[in-house]
Amino acid sequence: MSVSSAPMLWESLWAPYDQPTYDWVLNRLEPADVILDIGAGDLRLARQMAQLVRHVYAIEIDPALNMDNRIDLPANLTLIEGMHSGSSFHRISPVEFCLCGTAPTFGSTPRN
Repeated sequence: MSVSSAPMLWESLWAPYDQPTYDWVLNRLEPADVILDIGAGDLRLARQMAQLVRHVYAIEIDPALNMDNRIDLPANLTLIEGMHSGSSFHRISPVEFCLCGTAPTFGSTPRN
């Protein structure tokens, strides 16, 4: 598989969410939130969240998915690529939401 076909393959396999689903997530965010987006893929949702919250940590195992998306990242969007152990994240601030793009549904615990 060529690098240029990787995003299309990824899209067909791992991007089951449409914009209304992303909007559902975005409508629950607050400006002070810090987000951990696991399986951030092509950063489509991470970039949108970064416009609304204090900081987004986007974790993606496959660097090929972000070959073109590393350019012009917002200052409050940190892209972490490759495999990492849990101890690699000791510098990440406590987060309000943790999203996993490969989970069957988005969700969180209700705010107090």
